[in-house]
Amino acid sequence: MPGKYGLLVENLPLAFAEYQIVINNRDDFPDLIFFAVNTAFTQLTGQPRADVIGKKIAEIFPGIEVPILQQLTVPVTQEPAGEAVHFEYYAPFLGGPLKVIAYRSAPGRMAMFFRAPEKEAYQQTEKAQQEIAEANRRMLKILDASASYVYVVDLQTHEILFTNRYGKKHFGDIVGTKCWQMIDKGESGLCEACLNGRLLDAAGRPTGVHDDKYKNTRNGRWYERRELAMRWIDGRMVKLGIATDITEYRQLQKKYSQVQDLLNAHLEGLLDSASIWINTLDVEGNVTYWNKAAAQISGYRAAEVVGHARVWDWLYPDSEYRKQISAIRRDIIFKGKKLDHYETQIQCKDGRQRSMLCHLQGIVEDGRIVGSVALAIEITARKQVVSALRVSEERYRTLVNNANEAIIVVQDGQVVFANPATEQILGRPVQEITNMYLQDFVHPDDRERILKKHEKLLREEQVQNPHPAKLIAADGGVRKLSNSSVFIQWEGRPAVLCLITDVTEMEKMQAEIMKADKLEALGLLAGGIAHDFNNYLATLAGNVSLAKIYKNDYHKIHEKLGNMEKAIHQLKDLSNQLFTFAQGGGPVKEVVSLQGLIEDNVKFTLSGTNVRCKFMLQADLQRAAVDEGQFCQVLNNIVINAMQAMPGGGTLAVTAENTELRPVNKNYSHLPLKAGPYVKISIQDQGPGIKKEDLLKIFDPFFTTKERGSGLGLATSYSIIKKHGGYLDVESQKGAGTTFHIYLPASRQGGKSTARKRETVYGLGKILLMDDEPEILKLTAEMLTYLGYEVALARDGREVLSQYRAALKSNRPFDLVIMDLTIPGRMGGREAIAELLQEDPAVKALVCSGYSADPVMNNYRAHGFKGAIRKPFTIEELSRLVSKSMKDD
Repeated sequence: MPGKYGLLVENLPLAFAEYQIVINNRDDFPDLIFFAVNTAFTQLTGQPRADVIGKKIAEIFPGIEVPILQQLTVPVTQEPAGEAVHFEYYAPFLGGPLKVIAYRSAPGRMAMFFRAPEKEAYQQTEKAQQEIAEANRRMLKILDASASYVYVVDLQTHEILFTNRYGKKHFGDIVGTKCWQMIDKGESGLCEACLNGRLLDAAGRPTGVHDDKYKNTRNGRWYERRELAMRWIDGRMVKLGIATDITEYRQLQKKYSQVQDLLNAHLEGLLDSASIWINTLDVEGNVTYWNKAAAQISGYRAAEVVGHARVWDWLYPDSEYRKQISAIRRDIIFKGKKLDHYETQIQCKDGRQRSMLCHLQGIVEDGRIVGSVALAIEITARKQVVSALRVSEERYRTLVNNANEAIIVVQDGQVVFANPATEQILGRPVQEITNMYLQDFVHPDDRERILKKHEKLLREEQVQNPHPAKLIAADGGVRKLSNSSVFIQWEGRPAVLCLITDVTEMEKMQAEIMKADKLEALGLLAGGIAHDFNNYLATLAGNVSLAKIYKNDYHKIHEKLGNMEKAIHQLKDLSNQLFTFAQGGGPVKEVVSLQGLIEDNVKFTLSGTNVRCKFMLQADLQRAAVDEGQFCQVLNNIVINAMQAMPGGGTLAVTAENTELRPVNKNYSHLPLKAGPYVKISIQDQGPGIKKEDLLKIFDPFFTTKERGSGLGLATSYSIIKKHGGYLDVESQKGAGTTFHIYLPASRQGGKSTARKRETVYGLGKILLMDDEPEILKLTAEMLTYLGYEVALARDGREVLSQYRAALKSNRPFDLVIMDLTIPGRMGGREAIAELLQEDPAVKALVCSGYSADPVMNNYRAHGFKGAIRKPFTIEELSRLVSKSMKDD
């Protein structure tokens, strides 16, 4: 048995024999003639190797019977090469029962592994049971640590016997319940997965592993599920299922489909240089695009295949197999199907068979499928590497050397083997690579992580595969890779085998797709903002023009100024929505009583409309820490949405109650919130409801079913509540209205009253006002003077410091300082407050800015300010904040 793997078999503790199968004349029943045996076989039988080779099995084992030979050979000769047959046989001439693994090792040959009887093992039943129990515990531990959802279900009672930590986290402690009651929602009995009998055959024997993809109706997420029937640790026949969450993967595919039509001619060069096979077809199956990777793999140039469908006759010469491929192509074109991880075999121009793993889907233009696209990678090497290693060293070397994936063996940190594909990644010849150490070409960011993985493998510990890595090529370029590593013995010593796939081009394609997606999003956002902004500007411009016409009519002037003020507030709301949506404008929270805040704002929003409101607010409603302005914006967005859903009028039901979220509370198991006390606010309209397909997109930015607006309202509301540590949920049925639920963390601290205050507060005192905009400085000073204050002006922080010091020396200090947060090129309020506090630790100051995303505005007290006001503001808002800040000690 030559080669490394022959050496491995020779030193195995299991007895091994390989036979030549010879057909005789006894009903065409084959004889088995010994071709090769290992040392363990000679020790088991007591027969020297020289006395065995070339002899028939009946000559070596005279006691063996013809039925036994049939049991040994018939199943094996009927199985494909490499498929193993397991059975047990009692051999009195070898001292007891044997466990035998037999397989067809080559045409006309069969190999067997024998496990010899162990008398002591049969005498130590209790120890064996303990070992089985320990193995079961290890199995349960492995299943429990899995990052996928693992469940075990009794096939007789359909009772859930086991679920791992992942399953408990997402579905709760459901052991002991029926699977159809807890795993999915809305099932009234056994689901199709159990009814179709696919796990067991008619004789009750397991039929193997079954894969499928499904959407869980309890949490709305997609899973790739693998199920099989097996004996559980207590002897019961069970269904073992492993479900891996593929929701994000499906969403990425959906994104790819949505932006496919944005890929234009300038992207063709990138596609042509991609290392993955890419081709497109029209509805007739004619090739419309064929990239270089497809040409290199298949051997057919683009000029030979584009414009017709003859290539399918070449790639699939077997007519029956070609019909299957054609049926799949028709399903994609005419039924809109999409296939992921579809494996196919092609015959290349040079006659070689290659295995391909494909992603197939339709190309959509203007809502209809106009063709199909295929992305594929060659997996011939992956499929054949294991079987090749079993056959012989020469076949192994041929396979590895012709693999598209890079294969290297690392021993003591040094590369001791590299196949030719490695040259393409590192840009170095194999001879040079095999003299290099890992640190010579692994990127510095990944060196420590990769070395630690190799250390774990050499300790024969498990590592996660595949894992990303970056390598530095000879030209200094960085290549991004997907790497799978396993422990092997190389030249009789421990080593690490790495199977490496270059994903650099694939990531470039994803980056281009994301870039196109962002450009589309910016276009939608700009269009929505421009539409609303122009409407508000039109209101302002129109009312200014009319005010000039009605300059002598007080009532008309007052009306037009009111319209202008309303438009300014709308512009402010739009600005705040943009800040909030852009992940800025964090909440400036205070603990408040919510009853008055809810009633006041809902009534104010509905004033003058044909919608009436019914309040049902719990009397002892707990307080919550909120940013009043942002929370009112949420209420306003939801109420306006309800008003638009009831153009003919109706009733809006607003409820608020205290609730407790616990991990075992099934009513709230779908909420992504921590356990604890919450205030739940529900707003229910009597509108037509929301379509089921739109319900999942209701909080998506730029999504709207209305002709006007940018679709930012509900997306902004969702962002605000999330920043408050809460959750915004929606439920709706077609024809039964829509209900929005707001969950806010409750606070047991005391808080302030939230009744709406619109009055103007007058006062006395000396105020130092700073702003770099002359018009704003003049306007704000006029407001403060009207309110009764003495006002001094400054253009930047240096002037503020100078005037404040002079006022202190003259014993006429300022009662309050109001400063703009940032002054381009000069000292602003952010820097000035630090120096003011050194001059006078008791200084009272307000910060003012039109950019609410700045952290100083959201955490003003930490920077030494008594309050913060956002531009634009009204004289009423300014008067109340100034009065409050001057009283703040």
